[in-house]
Amino acid sequence: MHKADLAAIEKAHKGDIEATLTQDPKELIDLWAEDAVTSIPGSPPAVGKQAIEAEHEKFRSQYPGFKVLSYTAKYKNIQVEDSLACEWF
Repeated sequence: MHKADLAAIEKAHKGDIEATLTQDPKELIDLWAEDAVTSIPGSPPAVGKQAIEAEHEKFRSQYPGFKVLSYTAKYKNIQVEDSLACEWF
């Protein structure tokens, strides 16, 4: 991986932590690319930014008082090829 790729990935990780802690809906969705895919165990994949946003809205409506008190992500198997990055956390 190139230094620029790692720096961009680290910036995204920091943005993820900040958005998760504040639960700001705009910040949470702005993290994603238009063609992003999320896969949560037990659920079908959310494909695309609009689908991810719909999942976030559904969660907020189900848990209106939800707050994150602390958040630590463990990123694994970060891979970068051309302009695509993939990781597990």
